[in-house]
Amino acid sequence: MSRGKQGIFTIVAALATVATMAVAPAFAVTISGSVAATDERAPDPVANVEAFLGADGVEVSWELSPSDFVRQSPTGTDFTSGGTFVNVNDVVAYNVWRAEGSLAAELVGTVLPGGTMFTDALPVGSSFIYSVTAADAGGNESAAVAALEITLGPPPVANIPADDIAVTDIGVGDVVSSTIV
Repeated sequence: MSRGKQGIFTIVAALATVATMAVAPAFAVTISGSVAATDERAPDPVANVEAFLGADGVEVSWELSPSDFVRQSPTGTDFTSGGTFVNVNDVVAYNVWRAEGSLAAELVGTVLPGGTMFTDALPVGSSFIYSVTAADAGGNESAAVAALEITLGPPPVANIPADDIAVTDIGVGDVVSSTIV
């Protein structure tokens, strides 16, 4: 090839390279972090929350959250060889809340997964609304499901007929008791 043709060929090749670089898409390397997702989803709420007066206080019961089951979750980011998994439960606790009147609800107890009952020993004479939420390990909490308002009236008073007690034998500081049959 002559020097003139070689020079023209070099210029054409250089222009072709510049043109290719100008229209070629830019390639970028994207480096991603961990592929394990952050848990941002709250567990499903419980159902049928009920509160009733029991022997030891107010008993709050509910049906388990549909999320209260064991499932497999990835532990790492390497899935080329199948990955590593552990069994986890999406619910780590049930939180029981109590509100009096229009006051904000306060956390009064926590129940482990699988539990469906909580007893709150309270003094009588007030009205309360109980609600239950399901919480997961990521700190997410389901919507609260509330029971109807429960009113704790005054304690029952035993009516003992006066003729059953010999009033004349009672002195100051004496303790009076009677067996009710």
